[in-house]
Amino acid sequence: MLMDGSADSLVPAYLVLLDDVLVAMDIAETIREIAPGAGVHVFADEAEAMAALKGLRVLTQAFVAADPAGFDGSDLAKGITLRGGAVVLLGDAAEEGGATPWPVLQRPFGRDALIAHLRNPLRPSVA
Repeated sequence: MLMDGSADSLVPAYLVLLDDVLVAMDIAETIREIAPGAGVHVFADEAEAMAALKGLRVLTQAFVAADPAGFDGSDLAKGITLRGGAVVLLGDAAEEGGATPWPVLQRPFGRDALIAHLRNPLRPSVA
């Protein structure tokens, strides 16, 4: 787990939940470039991410490796959306999961695709 920033509601906060450490770190680095000073919380474990989420009052955006069917309506989805966070799903399960209200970051993705999601977050009214 890597966390920087604080739980202060004035500081933009981002969550990255992905077991591929290198990709997670690339996403975190891009977030820091786009939103300097933001709190970026990186986890490979959902339980740790949920524990950290409880300490945040506001969340800007979350990048989550998850199956859309399992994510939809989950405690994690509810926790993110209750804090105002936009969600981007990624990974095998997200790409193969079929229809979803959540945007999916399709591989191979580059920096430009990631930045597009950061600058134009979608917040479907689900969870």
